[in-house]
Amino acid sequence: MSDALVSVVVPTHYRNESLRETLGSIRRQTYHPVEVVVVDDSGEGHARTAVEDFDVTYVPHEENRGSNPARNTGIRASSGEYVQLLDDDDSLFPRKIEKQVALLEAEPDAGVAYGGVATKADERVLPDPDCRDDPLRCALQIIYPGTFPSSMLIEREVLTEVLPLRYRPAADDIGWTIELARRTDFAAVDEVLTDIGRSEDHQSDSIEFPLEVRKIIREYDHLYERYPPEVRHAALSFMYESLAIHALDDRWWSPRAPLAYAKAAYHGGPVSSSRPVLLAAVAASLLGRPGVDFAARVRATVG
Repeated sequence: MSDALVSVVVPTHYRNESLRETLGSIRRQTYHPVEVVVVDDSGEGHARTAVEDFDVTYVPHEENRGSNPARNTGIRASSGEYVQLLDDDDSLFPRKIEKQVALLEAEPDAGVAYGGVATKADERVLPDPDCRDDPLRCALQIIYPGTFPSSMLIEREVLTEVLPLRYRPAADDIGWTIELARRTDFAAVDEVLTDIGRSEDHQSDSIEFPLEVRKIIREYDHLYERYPPEVRHAALSFMYESLAIHALDDRWWSPRAPLAYAKAAYHGGPVSSSRPVLLAAVAASLLGRPGVDFAARVRATVG
C-alpha cells in the first residue's frame, strides 16, 4: 500500500456539530498517513472548540472570505501528495481515501479520482459510465457526482495548476471542476464513498446558484463550442430547472417558475428521460408552490 501523504482540507463556517461528524469520518479512514487542515471562515474562531479533540491543523480566517478562498488557504497550509477537499457537513466512507489512492496509482494518466455519493434525498448516485472517456464533457454538462468536490481525491500537482480557486458566491465548485477536467483524466470508483451533508444553508440552495451557473456557461462558451449542441443544452436545462425551483423560494407563486421549467424541458431535448418530468413541473408550477410540492410528493411516491 502507498505511503503517500494525503491532505484533507475542510473549510468550515458555523457548522460545529456537523464539522465534528466530518472530522470523525476522517479519523476512521483505513488509509494512512493523513493530515487534516481545518480553515475556520467564521472570522471569529467559532470552530476552535469543535476541533479540540481532533489532530488537525487549525487555521482561522480573521474575516469571512467564502468557500473557495478558505480552500485556497487550506491547500497552501497542507503538504500532501494528494488533496481531499471536504465540505464541513459531508462524511467519508472508511475506505474512501484508500480506494482512491490505489486507483490514482494504478492509472497514472488520471489526476482526479472520484466515487459515488449518498445524497440529501437518500439516493445513491454512482459515477456515470459515459464520463469515463471525456470528463470535460461531463463537467460542462454538470453531471454529478463527478463535479462534486467531496467525492474527489486530487493530485496536488494537478490541483496546483488551477489555483487559486476563484471566489464564486454560489456555484464555487463547478468552475474549478471544469478547469481540472481540461488538464487531466478522471478515474472513478464504482462505489458510494461520500455522504453528502443534510445542512439546510448550502449556497447551492439559493437563487444565486443558478445565476452563477449561467455565468459559468457563458464564461466557458469557447469550450462548449467544441462539443455537439446537446452538451450546452444539458447545462442550460440543469440551470433553468434550478432557477425554477428557486423562483418559489420565498413566495407561493411566480411567473418565472413555469417559464423556467418550460425552458429546462426545451433544452433537455425531445428524447431526454427528464423531459416528461419537467413538462409535468411546468403544469404543477402554474399552481405555485402548493402544486410543485404536491408534484414532488407524487414523484417521490412513484419513483
